[in-house]
Amino acid sequence: RATALAERGCAIDAVRDAVLEPALRDAEDSRLRAKRVALDHLHAAAEAALAGLDSPAILERLLEEVLAEIGGYADVRVNPALVPAVRESLAVRGLEDRVSVDADPSIAGAGVVAICANGNRRLDDSLPSRLRVAWAALEGEIAARLFGERTATMGVHEGASARGAP
Repeated sequence: RATALAERGCAIDAVRDAVLEPALRDAEDSRLRAKRVALDHLHAAAEAALAGLDSPAILERLLEEVLAEIGGYADVRVNPALVPAVRESLAVRGLEDRVSVDADPSIAGAGVVAICANGNRRLDDSLPSRLRVAWAALEGEIAARLFGERTATMGVHEGASARGAP
């Protein structure tokens, strides 16, 4: 009788291993995919919010950072609506002869992209670029706050992500 019970116990364990374990893995995979989707939606919402920011104060700050970094002749590209403000800012700083300004409709909001005159250096201080850098550094913490736990896969962009590295 003890042998029969042991054999049934082994049979139950085999059924559990064959049926329950894969189902639990599938459930965990689904949970992680749902979290990835939620984080991707949050990232998209942040990108959309940043695209609408064209504050003169933000523009000045980004321009100041880029100008300090390039230190010489450069071409600065900004959203077309912000070209007059950037030209005025450069004139106030006495830099209109060293820094040219071009409209770039691909730049959303108050972003600034600078290309050094010799073409060997490109500084992307656009808001989407800054978000990419911050998101990569903080995604795990964001996931922990949203979901109450830190998961290993939350800090790594899956291959399906359309966003490139900064």
